[in-house]
Amino acid sequence: MDNWKEKTEQERTMERAKIQGIETSDAERVGHDSQCTCSPAEPQTVGAKDNVGRKRAAPVGSRRSTKPCKREKLSAVRDSIAQAIEHTMSDPSAKYEYLRERLHFEREEAARRIELEEKRMLL
Repeated sequence: MDNWKEKTEQERTMERAKIQGIETSDAERVGHDSQCTCSPAEPQTVGAKDNVGRKRAAPVGSRRSTKPCKREKLSAVRDSIAQAIEHTMSDPSAKYEYLRERLHFEREEAARRIELEEKRMLL
């Protein structure tokens, strides 16, 4: 029982230390910003203040996740369907080609269904 209490107490102290560390780093950053020695006569570079307290990474504007979001996926599918429809409408032979393939597929499926029904009847 005591071991469990010690473990929970350790977890609590770790959480307190994390919170205190975050508060300390925020206070240091605020203190650093207020101690800026830049005079109004010196031009300050754009974004120099933005980098204070941040880790080095790509610029904010260029950040982009590599994984496409749901909206991007849907728009890609929608665009590809629209292109396929436009392509079939622009070329009449392609339209008839699709219909011919579809009819052939439906015939094969009907033949398979008939064979399965015949096998079931024999059993």
